[in-house]
Amino acid sequence: MIERYSNLLGSAARLYERHRVNRPKPFNVFAVLRSASDEVNLHSRFLHALLDHVDPLSGERENLDEFVRGVVQAKDFAVKGAHVERESNHIDLLIANKPEAIVIENKIWAGDQERQLQRYRYSLIHEGYDKESIRLLYLTPFGHEPSKQSVGDIPVKQIQLVSYRDDLPNWLIGCQRRAFSDPGLRESIAQYRRLILQMTNNDYEAEHMNELKELLRRDDNVVLARQISRTLIDVEVELVGKFYGLIEELLRAEINDLPEIDPDYKGLAHEREIRKCVVGKGQNRDSGLYFKFAENAWLHVGGYNRLWFGVYCSREESADLYGNLQKALASAGDRHHQDFESPWYLWLDELPRWTGADERERLHIREPNEASLRFLSSDPGSVREFAQCVAGALRDLWGAINEHGLASQP
Repeated sequence: MIERYSNLLGSAARLYERHRVNRPKPFNVFAVLRSASDEVNLHSRFLHALLDHVDPLSGERENLDEFVRGVVQAKDFAVKGAHVERESNHIDLLIANKPEAIVIENKIWAGDQERQLQRYRYSLIHEGYDKESIRLLYLTPFGHEPSKQSVGDIPVKQIQLVSYRDDLPNWLIGCQRRAFSDPGLRESIAQYRRLILQMTNNDYEAEHMNELKELLRRDDNVVLARQISRTLIDVEVELVGKFYGLIEELLRAEINDLPEIDPDYKGLAHEREIRKCVVGKGQNRDSGLYFKFAENAWLHVGGYNRLWFGVYCSREESADLYGNLQKALASAGDRHHQDFESPWYLWLDELPRWTGADERERLHIREPNEASLRFLSSDPGSVREFAQCVAGALRDLWGAINEHGLASQP
């Protein structure tokens, strides 16, 4: 049995080396000009261009028709006469033909805004669109659900989840074929498709996959691979849990008055909840450490899609405290983010000590990618060094919170 495992892993490793490691990285104009996570200036712009593209021979917008029929599955939507808009009333992409409308909210890694989807729907109803004919699409890399705060009073079942990984590649192949008479457009679509395959860790070549499938069909390899696959989830969960434990250990060593982990959220650093986050396809799952320092405010490090750290505080529930934290933390770091749930946060892979080479090298907790697994399973010294960097940044946040007298939790 041990020899069979060794043969399977050895053969798979050789395939990986031949197809992946030594493969030259093709030039991609999108990766040069924009970050792959730039949802507004890259993805929404290019998708808008494809959706609104008029075929010079037929005079039809065949890409739009295929998107509406195939991706949205809106068979009765009147494509003829519809207009496609970008950033109309802050809606990323809008396909509209009164009284019908298709709203596309495009999210790469950014967080949702407060009642975002609800506001879009209400504004369209106010403009005269039929509330029963407004479709809401939530487009993300892997197809996860929007936050409850973004949805507002809209039932989640009324929101269609669409993913870059599963829904766009085949549509883009169709767009590429339809651009047969326009070499520039055809190559642009090909490069964009490669970009999103890389972004979703799905850019394995067909030859590589076919050879790997053939390997699994031999002997009992498919049974062994199934066992490895099941065990892999356990390993991923353990690696994330150990990382959280290391962060807490270093924080307690650096901060004498560090608050206790909120009892209501203590389970989020345990195996059961981490597992839900790691394999929670299409679900809102959170994991990590929540150190409560005031009513409705926490020092936090953990994962939702990507691993992040910062201060969690709802602007809706605690507007004054949120505003005070925003001011107190304004000078803590020169490139932090903020949204309606956090006055200050950073992705862990934005820290100076992170050594990812490109947009694929992000620290994901949902369906961990190669970069995440490579990092979490690397030598303990490297992991500890990076965890120390995280702990140091959290220590600085805590110092600013204390300096402004915003810690009130006993």
